[in-house]
Amino acid sequence: MDVVLIHGRGQSGKVASVSRDEWMVGLRQGFDRAGAQPTALGEVHYPFYGDVLQDLVNKLPGKGRTLSRSTQPDAEVANRIDQELVEKLAERAGVDRNEAVAPLPTTERGPDRWPAVHALLRLIERRVPWTAEVAIGEQVDDVKAYISNAFIQNKVNELILPVLRQSRCVVIAHSLGTVVAYIILANNSDLDVPLFVTAGSPLGIRAIQEKLPIPLKIPAARWLNISDPKDIVAIYPTLDKTTFLDGIENIADIDNGDEPHSIARYLSDGRVGRHLAAALT
Repeated sequence: MDVVLIHGRGQSGKVASVSRDEWMVGLRQGFDRAGAQPTALGEVHYPFYGDVLQDLVNKLPGKGRTLSRSTQPDAEVANRIDQELVEKLAERAGVDRNEAVAPLPTTERGPDRWPAVHALLRLIERRVPWTAEVAIGEQVDDVKAYISNAFIQNKVNELILPVLRQSRCVVIAHSLGTVVAYIILANNSDLDVPLFVTAGSPLGIRAIQEKLPIPLKIPAARWLNISDPKDIVAIYPTLDKTTFLDGIENIADIDNGDEPHSIARYLSDGRVGRHLAAALT
């Protein structure tokens, strides 16, 4: 059985084969740690959309490291993604929102007020230094562009869907790739996917869910979601009936060390290796 790897953001300018090799190192380590080698592993596909996506995102106004209020179509969705990300990150870091917004005029303190979002982000970065290193705005820029811009979404999807149609396959997706893969699988119920693996996924963000095909569903025979509690892209580490949908299997305690969003480290976990080897045997 084939495997299709769907990458996330930040891949533009890379050599596709080199990027693919990073995934393969993790896969091999995961199989080794599981003590289980798949017996029906076919071809491994890596549909590379990084350069196309980055070129399209670069043409959008307002791109940058910091969170900025969007004025583009579906702006409210993009703005609420940023707001929810910052508020959930504050909750995880134990930062008091009321303390962050106290210096602001009363009219700017509401949860839907952009100055309040920025005040909270500044306090988070002062109190929890590691957040300053992850470029919070950049982590979700591509997600916002993909779900809010139909042209960008279609251009990315048309590079991936033909690969998924080639044969029965296990799909492994990372970061933004989990959103891309979910939308494609949910819109194409004829695809034969016995296992869908999402790693470091932002699918728990409510504003993203509002742009997904309705109703939400499990778009494969099985869905395994994996996350590192330190991975801020997976701001909701567990996808379940409270954050997405019932019936999703979760491994939410993976330790990727000092690279919490690394796909190679995600795939090197022996528990993940066992799930994959079983699906490929």
